[in-house]
Amino acid sequence: LLDEFQDTRRPQWQVRAPLIGELFHDADTPRSFYCVGDPKQSIYSWRGGDRRLFREIEDRYSQPDCPRPLQPDSLAHSYRCAPAVIDFVNALFSDRKALAHYEDNENALASWEKDWTPQESAVEDLQGRVECRGAADDEERDRQLVADLKARRDWEHGTVGLLCRTNQHANHFTRLL
Repeated sequence: LLDEFQDTRRPQWQVRAPLIGELFHDADTPRSFYCVGDPKQSIYSWRGGDRRLFREIEDRYSQPDCPRPLQPDSLAHSYRCAPAVIDFVNALFSDRKALAHYEDNENALASWEKDWTPQESAVEDLQGRVECRGAADDEERDRQLVADLKARRDWEHGTVGLLCRTNQHANHFTRLL
């Protein structure tokens, strides 16, 4: 069982690969390989995490000549997120124009499109909201954020999440709020 596989680095995989390969080439011994992860959550490329390993493993071990071929499965239902969150994720990650804005490598975009599968919320009655806003500069963004949070007081009705790109940004918003 390999969990959070999207964060696996190539050297880590190279240590495990011979053992995993043996599982697929020995059809007589009852053993299993279970790999769990989500390429959309692959945020550790700066540490060497490589989401492409999912596709490489599938391509290698799903071949018909493999004695015990891999049987990939995808879980397209989220039991954690409200429909509003899942709808936002689907809209963002399936929009090639939006992704092209952040990634100028055509091969990376093609790879992402090959691996991307839309999700569905399995908890239709769960309430949630996603907002994306722009601001002229950092000061305007900070002013707008504080004013919005004070006006709506969302924390009184549940959890409020603020996603940040770096620890420096997270520390800034912690001090600000």
